[in-house]
Amino acid sequence: MVEKPTPVIHSCLIADSVFAQAQTGKWCIIGAFTQIHCPNFPTMLPSLGLFLSLTDVPLGEHDVRVVFLDSNRRQLAMGPRAHIKVTDRLAQVDFGIQTQGLPLPHAGSYLFEVQFDDQPIGDAKITVNVMPILPQGGNT
Repeated sequence: MVEKPTPVIHSCLIADSVFAQAQTGKWCIIGAFTQIHCPNFPTMLPSLGLFLSLTDVPLGEHDVRVVFLDSNRRQLAMGPRAHIKVTDRLAQVDFGIQTQGLPLPHAGSYLFEVQFDDQPIGDAKITVNVMPILPQGGNT
């Protein structure tokens, strides 16, 4: 029995906003980052986008989902399922996922695990830091 190849993540970018331009189909990735600063915890990240580009994707229809995990790999949230149809195995498959309301219980590392047909194929990491407290104006 021949096993299906596992898709390769060519690119995974985390940003404030990810969307395709209506006229050109080009992807807009606004505010890319790998770390954020929050003033206190627990808190909620209102919105976040991920741009994904996959290669070596088997022909046919597939589901891709991103799961948000803490550093102990506990699931904190699950993104929407993206349904893709692949007709050319050599083509890159690009798409974006916009999330809403990601919980951040504490400072530390978090992962976006990319699942292809419910199987993990890779992840992207962000670091969440405590926002430094700036001194109040006046004499010190």
